[in-house]
Amino acid sequence: MKVQFSLTDIEHLKGELTRLLPAIKSSHRVEAMARGLGWKTNAALRAELARQEQQRNVDDQAFTTYLRHHGFVETKPGALDDAVVRCRLIEREAIRAVSGLLISARVFRGARKMT
Repeated sequence: MKVQFSLTDIEHLKGELTRLLPAIKSSHRVEAMARGLGWKTNAALRAELARQEQQRNVDDQAFTTYLRHHGFVETKPGALDDAVVRCRLIEREAIRAVSGLLISARVFRGARKMT
């Protein structure tokens, strides 16, 4: 799956990974996330995204392999994919909510003009 990422997206993704994998230390989660998004380190991820958003392939196997290599052998496959999908669904729901409010405001203004 190919996804566009910004630094803000990464912060949301980190939060979702924390909810999904609370037993894994933060430093290992973010380094695994960087590997799973195609960077060699979290520092490289942050430096590149500070310049501009990037479209990346999500590689859950690289994410899981990094964690298992660092002693987290119980890591369930699919965690990075799940976190990315959850973040994108939350984002879409927020956009729908705001769009719905804008439409409601337009309808309300139109109704006021008619009275």
